[in-house]
Amino acid sequence: MKKKICIFLCLLLMLGGCGTPARNNSGESLSTDSSKQEESSASQETSKPEESSAPQEGSKPEESSSPQESSKSEESSAPQESSKSEESSVPQEISKPEESSQSANAAWASAYLDIIEELLAEYGEGQTMTYQIAEGFYGLVIAQLVDFDGDGQPELFCGFLPEEMAFQNEAYQRIYGYDSGLITLFDESAGHTGGVNPISRVKQTKDGTVYLIQLDGRTEDYWVLSDGKFSIDHHVVKDLYTWDEEQLNRETFEARYNDFWTDATTLIDTSYFTVKEGKGVQVLSDTQETIEYLQELAN
Repeated sequence: MKKKICIFLCLLLMLGGCGTPARNNSGESLSTDSSKQEESSASQETSKPEESSAPQEGSKPEESSSPQESSKSEESSAPQESSKSEESSVPQEISKPEESSQSANAAWASAYLDIIEELLAEYGEGQTMTYQIAEGFYGLVIAQLVDFDGDGQPELFCGFLPEEMAFQNEAYQRIYGYDSGLITLFDESAGHTGGVNPISRVKQTKDGTVYLIQLDGRTEDYWVLSDGKFSIDHHVVKDLYTWDEEQLNRETFEARYNDFWTDATTLIDTSYFTVKEGKGVQVLSDTQETIEYLQELAN
């Protein structure tokens, strides 16, 4: 009887053990394994996006867009623009004025040479003759360039007379101008001398003004070139102490006269028909230098 009871109890114990969780060979329960798999799978899913998405998105823009755009603009735009301007614009701007000025100089020089050749053909080259102690001239005595109006384009001053008029206190002078291919013979009153003592001088005052001075006895007329013609700027009568019809006492007149011509430069003196002390050689030499200078410009 006792044996039967023991057997019954053993069967109950065996039947009750079926509800316990199964274990693996290591003694751990199967439920633990399944939870571990769930945990590992979850961790793998969350870790994969961090490794793939964030680094790839951040690295691509840095490698492709920014460096390429900046390097292209620096290599292509700036050097090309600077090199073009240096190679094309600057040399052309420098060479054009040089070429135009040379051709312009050749034009007016050639025009003045034509005038000189005409005067030489009519009056001959400048010559000297001596009478007692005086040295007289005839032919084309003076040919000189003077910028009367200060515009950078010189005028041509010519002084001449025929041989039969030497020592007769008469001579002729002409002043020619050049503008855009045209030659102008200026006002006859500024281009011809006559009278008892027909001497002309060209002087430049300390302020840069160039005057054509005609001296005829006791009077002096100071001509200036303006707007394409000569006109009298001052009329002086020395023995009456008048300046532009203003009557002055002697002291005031002399002070004004001396101040006006202080530091003035004489450019031309046409008292060539009574030059003394052999100065005629220098006058003719200056004329020849002017002709040679014009020939150089014309060529």
